[in-house]
Amino acid sequence: MFDTFNFLNRWLISLTVVLATYNSSGYSYYHWLVRPIDGDLPLKVTVGVLLLFLIAVLCQAAWRSMGAIGIGINVMFLTACVWILVDYGIIDMGDPGAAANATAFIIGSTLGWGTSWSHQRTRLCGQVDAKDVNQY
Repeated sequence: MFDTFNFLNRWLISLTVVLATYNSSGYSYYHWLVRPIDGDLPLKVTVGVLLLFLIAVLCQAAWRSMGAIGIGINVMFLTACVWILVDYGIIDMGDPGAAANATAFIIGSTLGWGTSWSHQRTRLCGQVDAKDVNQY
């Protein structure tokens, strides 16, 4: 049974993958990669391939689950939420780090919610995807 824990788990994993790839703190794969060569090239390539694989899996799951319209609506909703936070002065978009982190949050949340959307849609309306039907 798909529950809140499963949703939060997928969402946090997606956010972690996106923020591990790039964030404004200076501790991300991007920042590690652009540092001067320090002999870690095989490890950097391996981690990069792993992150690329994880992002590809998350993108494919979100695309299959929500499609272009669902992803677009999700991004618009999350962007509007960020806009509200900016309007109330909670986020300062003049800070490039805040803008980068807000963008990463929108991408990670869209991927996380996309991996859970099929389950949520089934719970909301009872509609089952054709690929979910067991054949005997």
